[in-house]
This record gives sequence, structure tokens and C-alpha cells, in this order.
Amino acid sequence: MSDFFYSFVDLIRIRMRIVLAMEEKYQRIVDQGVLKQHPMFSRLFSVSRWLMMPAAEYWQFLVVGVAAWLLLFGLTNWTSDGWWNWLPVCLVDLYGIELLVCLFPKRVRTVLMVLVYVAMYVLFLSESYVYQRYFTHFTPQTLSMLTETTPTEANGFLKLCVQSPKLWWMTLWWGILLVIQIVMAILWRKVKASRRVRGLIVFLVIISLFWWVPSRIEIAKFLTLTKTEQAERTNFAAFYNSPWRLVYAAKFQQLTNSELSNLARNMERLKVTKTDSGVPYIVLVIGESYNKHHSAVYGYSLPTTPFQSKSAEEGTMVAMKDAVTPWNVTSMVFKQMFSTRSSDESRPWTDGVLFPYIIRKGGYRVSFLSNQFYKSNRQNNANYNGSFFLNSQPFDSLCFDVRNTKHYLYDIGLLREIPQDPMPARQFFIVHLMGQHQPYDERVPDGQGKFDYSDIKRKDLTKDERKIVADYDNATIVNDHVMQRLYNRFADKEAVIIYVADHGEEVYDGNIGMFGRNHSAEPTPEIMWAEFEVPFEIFMTPLFQKNRPQLVEAIRNAQDKPYSIDDIPHTIIKLAGLDCQDYNPQRDILSPEFTPRRRVVKGLPLTYDEIMQQAKKK
Repeated sequence: MSDFFYSFVDLIRIRMRIVLAMEEKYQRIVDQGVLKQHPMFSRLFSVSRWLMMPAAEYWQFLVVGVAAWLLLFGLTNWTSDGWWNWLPVCLVDLYGIELLVCLFPKRVRTVLMVLVYVAMYVLFLSESYVYQRYFTHFTPQTLSMLTETTPTEANGFLKLCVQSPKLWWMTLWWGILLVIQIVMAILWRKVKASRRVRGLIVFLVIISLFWWVPSRIEIAKFLTLTKTEQAERTNFAAFYNSPWRLVYAAKFQQLTNSELSNLARNMERLKVTKTDSGVPYIVLVIGESYNKHHSAVYGYSLPTTPFQSKSAEEGTMVAMKDAVTPWNVTSMVFKQMFSTRSSDESRPWTDGVLFPYIIRKGGYRVSFLSNQFYKSNRQNNANYNGSFFLNSQPFDSLCFDVRNTKHYLYDIGLLREIPQDPMPARQFFIVHLMGQHQPYDERVPDGQGKFDYSDIKRKDLTKDERKIVADYDNATIVNDHVMQRLYNRFADKEAVIIYVADHGEEVYDGNIGMFGRNHSAEPTPEIMWAEFEVPFEIFMTPLFQKNRPQLVEAIRNAQDKPYSIDDIPHTIIKLAGLDCQDYNPQRDILSPEFTPRRRVVKGLPLTYDEIMQQAKKK
């Protein structure tokens, strides 16, 4: 390590000598008066002087700018990446700002530098406070809140800010940096960087271009995108400071506004008719990161689903055997699942209608209870991407009568949001759980875990890996307990409860050798098995079975049908006894007209069935 360090130092010295030698050569040329005879060389030398000017005259801005960014990094926990990964990018950006300022006359440059400093302190202080107070960076959600805030709301928010100790702590941190900058400016007001320092700065900037260019290319590509699903794949870490995160937020909001305007036009034309009374109580439970192959209902060796297994044996629950999800990313699944446009159709999801609006327009009271996408200014970037179309107006008001406004530590707490008896009929609940989302052990309340690493009989796994599997299985048991409590809440009513997971999860199954999700552009059959095959279960209360024998028969007959969960709106529309132009009986698994379709995954040319079929032939 020491040899590498000394070699690197020697490299810097050599490069500095080259830079200094070039500067001396230019100076000799000037002294000889050669440039007066060659205007082209004169212009080239003017450019070189402009390129060196930031290092000579504004070196203090580089020092303060880097220090400010490091302070912002520390106060906002911006990324798990080390600060050293983005320091070169920061250095080039700061140097670029100085180059732009140096294009102007000296009197104008002074004013511009003051404006740059003011903008830097205001933005960095603001985001530091937003993070410390609301646990979020500058995101599309933050920008959306600012643009939708009325003057009265803004006045109230400012009063709360002034009263918050967090604001004054952040002001203290940035005030200390400002004082240091002022002292430095006074002491070294007329000090210019030496030739060696200028050479070092220029050398570091040139080397930093190797980090800067790829990150700026990624941002440039992001700014040319036309769809939010493309934008979601952009590495948010590339937007490494407050101004760049505002750029991200503005672009993302522009994309969402474009998509939502099209969706709004579709919903304006919606006409709904009633075909029958509909099931009085319909509940759609959306699980999270559920690997169906860790469910005892689907053949797992450990008893992870005691309630669901018992329900299946008693006939009050039917587990569909062949359901897949079109994506292994929650935000993408939600777009397809909530829209009547499915993933195999050529038109985008915004060409459909949000199905909760259909149910609500049909006379149901619609509640959306989510332990992830609740209405809050604390949402992180991923949560905003998944729920922007649910939280935005007019869709929130059109689709939902009830929303929860807080997060629960455990999913069982979310059930408190369901109203007590007597509960009026014609209720539709969407219950979105945290499920088995990582970290798995945090999904399990104290004392409710049943398994430890010794219960995982896998010789191919280490003790730590078996502990992770045990944690996941414990989270699956907790999920089963939540379903039991939810079913008991409606057991005395004529109700149907549909449980489906948004996507699966890798839990050291097969030959993947990992836990979490694999976001490969071309998923293997092993990834399909763990992450795209999902549990899909329909629970029926005794009163439902008594009053709806035809539906009961249809549910049981659907057990082996191949299904993609983004068609679920059509099934729920029929359960509600409704009809509209967006309902397609061929996509309703309970309809006699149901027709198996191409189950597209991740927008790939090959379908899920084709990928799995090819794997069987090998």
C-alpha cells in the first residue's frame, strides 16, 4: 500500500512539472513577442489563460465548495457510497462554475460569485433542514409539495421552521462554515495561488474528468427521457448535491405531469354501470417481496403459513398456482396493477383508467391503506416513484375516500385503520403491506419469530446466510398472522379478500447465491422462479360462500389458470357488480370468457412462459 502511495505522489509531481513547464514555455513565447505575429496562437493562449484563471484567482471557492459539499454529505446521509467516489465530480463541477464566471468582466465576476455563494448556502441549508426534519432529500415529492402549497400553507410552514430546533442546528453548522470562509477571505484577500498550487489544481481537475464524464453522460441521458419508467432506472446517486437533485426532481415532475394529464383525460370520459349488487365487502391485500416458494401453502418445507394452510384445507381460501408479476419493482407493478391497461398491450399504462375510480364511481367507499405509499412528506425517492399517480390531484380525490397518513412499525398496526363495526356495506379496501421487505428481521415483532438458523437445513449456506433465511421465514409467519387478523375482521360479513404480492424475492434459493432482488435486464429462469412467480390467494367468508355459490365455483375453477397480476382490476370490477368500457372479461380470471394471454415480464420480447419453456428444453 505504501509503494502505491509513493508512486501516486511521484506521478503527481511529474504531471505538475509538465504543467509548469508548459506555462513557462508559453511565457517565453510571450516575452519573445511571437504571439503578436500569430493571432491564432494569441487566441489559443487567451483560452489557456482562461482555463487556468480559476486555479489562479478563485482557488478559495474550490476549497469552500468542497468543504460545503462534504458538510452536506455528512448532514444528509446522501448515499451509501463513500464521499471519495464523488469528490472528483464535485471538483470538476466547481471548476466549471468558475470557468463560466470567468467569461465575464471582472466587475461582473464579483457579483456573480456572490450570487453563487448565496445560492449554495441557501440550497445546502434548505436540504440539510429538510433531511433532518423530514428524512428526505430534494425529490420530486418535495418539489411537488412546493408547487402545490398555497400562500397560507407556506406562511404556516415557515412559522414551524422558525420554531424548529433542527433549523437552528443546521444554521449553526452552515454559519460556522460561512465564518471560516469570511476569515479566510480577509486573511488571504489578495493572495493568489502559487504556480505549483495552480499546477496541482489543474492536474487534479484533469484526472477527475475520468469520474466526471460518465456521471454527466448519465445525467444527460436522463434529461432526454420521455417516460417515468425510464427515469426510475437512472442512478439517483449521480445527482450528488442539492442543485442536481432539484434538476432530477424538476425533470421527473415534468414527466409525471405529462403522463398524468393523459390519464386524467381518460378518466373524464369514464361511464360505469351496475350489473348486480356486487360483493358488499371487497379487500385487496398487496404483499411485498413475497417468495411464494417460502410459503407452506405452495409446498415449502417449514410451516410458515399456518393460517393460510388451514384455510386452504378448509376450503375458505383458494391458492392460485400459476400467477406471475410483470415486474420485480414495486413502482412498476403499481402502475400496471392500478391501471386497466396491462403490460402485454402496446399502449402505455396511462392510456387506461385507475380502477379504484371505477369502483368508487360504482358506489363503493374506497380506502387505500398503505404502509409504504401513505400520504407523507417523508417519502423517499423510490416511494414517490411508486405512488406519484396515487398522491397527485385529481387522482387522489377521484380514487379514494380514505387514506392513512402515518406509517406503522409493523403491518399489524395498519389494520387499526379499518373502521369498527357497524361498518356500512359496499366497502372496498386496498391494504398495502410492508410484508417481507428488507431488512427481514425488522418485520418481526419481539417474540413472534419461530425459526433460527438451526432450522434451515442447508449445508450449502453459512451460518449467517441461514440466519437471513430464518429471518425471512419469520417475516413470512408474521405476514400470515396479519392475514389471519384481517380475515377475522371480516369473518362475519359477506366478504372476499384477495391477497397478491407485488413481486418475489431471492432468499438464497437455486444457484443465485444472494438475497434481495436481481435487476438484470435479461432475468434467468432462476430469477423468474424466485422473483416473478407470486402468491395469489382468494379468501371467502362463510356468508360469501353461502350467498355467492357461482363465484365460489368460479374461484375454485380458476386455481390452475395461468395469470398475470396486472389483470386484477378486471376481476375486482366484476366482483363489485360493475361494467364499463375498460372492463375486459377475457382478462377476468373468474369469467367464463377468460383467455390466457402473453405474460410479458420487464417489457421483454420473450414472455415468462417462453423463458421457462426454453429452460426446460436445456
